[in-house]
Amino acid sequence: MFQILLLAGCIKLLVETERPLLCAALYAGFGLVFGLVFALTGDVGIAPLLVAAGMRFAVVSVYFLLLNSMGDGGLWWAVLVLGMAVLMFI
Repeated sequence: MFQILLLAGCIKLLVETERPLLCAALYAGFGLVFGLVFALTGDVGIAPLLVAAGMRFAVVSVYFLLLNSMGDGGLWWAVLVLGMAVLMFI
């Protein structure tokens, strides 16, 4: 649930600022912070979390760059919905 709200907030920020890498960094950064919080309570090392954050940044960068380049229209909405579905499963 939090991931959906975070993604929606980043999309709103993207629409307002048109800065896709900022939105991707925020999304990946929040994921890293939450991963670190849960890693401190378990047996997960920091290295896998950093790798996952880097991969998350790469994927959402492409997503936000695509959204930013689409403009307003039906194709923007298609990328929005399909991208959200993909991001919920990674």
